[in-house]
Amino acid sequence: MVSSTTPTRVLGAVYLITYLSKDDAAQKINEALNKHTRTGRPLGDESFIKQLEVVTGLRLMPQKPGAKSLK
Repeated sequence: MVSSTTPTRVLGAVYLITYLSKDDAAQKINEALNKHTRTGRPLGDESFIKQLEVVTGLRLMPQKPGAKSLK
C-alpha cells in the first residue's frame, strides 16, 4: 500500500509552493487559496458563487454575522 504522503506528492507540493511564492500575483493567489481553504468558502466572483448556490441548494455567500433577531 502506498501512503498518501509519498515522496512524489511531497516534492510536488514543495515545487508548487515554491512556484506560487515567486511573484506578487502568485503570492496573492496563494493567500486567497489559503484563506478559502481555511474558511471552507468557495473561491470565485459573486456570479460564480450564486451559480454554485443554485446547483447545490446551499447558501454559500457570506451572511450577516451574529444571531438572528426575534422581531
